[in-house]
Amino acid sequence: MSGSLRVADELRLESISFPAISTGIFGFPKERAAKVIIKAICNYFEVTSNSGIKTVRLVLYDNSSLSAFQKAWHDHFHA
Repeated sequence: MSGSLRVADELRLESISFPAISTGIFGFPKERAAKVIIKAICNYFEVTSNSGIKTVRLVLYDNSSLSAFQKAWHDHFHA
């Protein structure tokens, strides 16, 4: 995740999108993926204060994924 964000910055991109990789047919737990992805994105921006990325989109395909990411977002910022 942070590698993709770094490359996006190197390419001077202003936005990037990420799917919830492997949470579909491969069965990786959505709740765990959500925590890992949100933590990685937040950590990247904490250490890369000069990032030119303005928008990070999380591409989610179903309500259960949305719920998992909403909970992880809330837990991360309200812990």
